Amino acid sequence: YPYHADSVLATNRLTLLKTNGFPVKEPSLDEKLEWIHQLIRGGKAERALKELKLLPKHLTTRKVKDKSKERSDKILYLFARAYTRQRNYAQAISQYKKLLAQSPGPRIDYQVLRKLAYLNNKLENFQQAHHYYIKHYNRYYRLSRARNSLFYAGLNLMYAGQYKSAIEIFKRYLRKYPRSYYRGSANWYIGWSYYLQSEYFNSRIFFEKLFRLYPQSTMGRRGRYWTAISFKNAKQKGEACQRFQQIVNDSPPDKYYHLLALDKLVYYCQKLIPSMKAQTSPQENREEAENQKASALVRGPQMSLARDLTKLGFYREVRHYLQKCTGSLAIKTAAG
Repeated sequence: YPYHADSVLATNRLTLLKTNGFPVKEPSLDEKLEWIHQLIRGGKAERALKELKLLPKHLTTRKVKDKSKERSDKILYLFARAYTRQRNYAQAISQYKKLLAQSPGPRIDYQVLRKLAYLNNKLENFQQAHHYYIKHYNRYYRLSRARNSLFYAGLNLMYAGQYKSAIEIFKRYLRKYPRSYYRGSANWYIGWSYYLQSEYFNSRIFFEKLFRLYPQSTMGRRGRYWTAISFKNAKQKGEACQRFQQIVNDSPPDKYYHLLALDKLVYYCQKLIPSMKAQTSPQENREEAENQKASALVRGPQMSLARDLTKLGFYREVRHYLQKCTGSLAIKTAAG
């Protein structure tokens, strides 16, 4: 079958065989389309587009109800797939819309609506993406794979800045599917939407719920940290500092949120972190006391935090604080 080889070489060989009187069987249209599909799957979208454009144009429009309509649908689908591979999303959307108009019905509709929503999201047309996701969910909500379209519809509304509408969709999703795969993400986005609207009381409710759902995961720790930040922005300093302290006392600590909480404890809560250095000699203790005194009197809290972070092993992060402090004390701490 020559279409598996290079098209130019295959054409030359076919011509040579014909001129010498050998009987040559041309590949059928279905075989060509299957080969083009394999080209797209193999990442050769440009080559696939060239081959598609060589096909007769009347094949892309169907007028009779026979096998040709399935071929015309497949050609439009292959055009859209090839444009998507090339990241030409506008052309891909145009081809999918033609396909949807030409073949209304569940056989095409189920896949194409999701594709249109995805491509509009790529182009940051969030309203259009929301429209197609909602349309897909309303038609096929009985199918398990279509249920997540409701979640993505809310996500695109949030990206579009319509936080109140997004919150309603996320809450509807959690009511209908309380044990779904995306329940943690839905709680996070509800809390984040409230936070972006400066509704800190509501945001910390959903951030706390996230921590209760996943106490040992990164998502849960993120929820607890943003609970503390919500209390901080709501001017409830005591509650905020209590949660920052809980994050610092975590065992084992999450390095990222541990570091952020340390920063807030020093600069917002005005707390000095206790030394975690074990078994030091009297001379080292004396030097440590002198350094702490000099840091508190001369440099402020930056050097105290830098020293504590060094003891905890955050060597890269300590550079930020050492840059704020100049002189022999900073050099001595860095050398230590």
